[in-house]
Amino acid sequence: MPLLIFKPNLSINCSHALPATIINMFWKIINPVTIAIARSPLHFLISQNLVVLNFQGIKTGKNYTVPVSYFENPQGELSSVTDRHNIWWKNLLHVKKIEILYKGRLTDA
Repeated sequence: MPLLIFKPNLSINCSHALPATIINMFWKIINPVTIAIARSPLHFLISQNLVVLNFQGIKTGKNYTVPVSYFENPQGELSSVTDRHNIWWKNLLHVKKIEILYKGRLTDA
């Protein structure tokens, strides 16, 4: 069972970034496609770089499914880094259950 270590990277400067509305539209299109591929027999196309996290929001109780890139160390621990300051990852700090779709297999993280 993979261990997920999540590391928000709040030191990245994104002053050159595109407007938030364009970025949000991009993710609203790409994320469902990525999740569909990860759940399919074609998952091997992205499994070396992406996992899909399933968890419940701490305030709303809404179910979230989020693809994230990861790095796996020699001990089998997975790490993920983000530069998004006020976004979904805060739910992971206090969530009771996280499922991870890792190389085509759904397991608890």
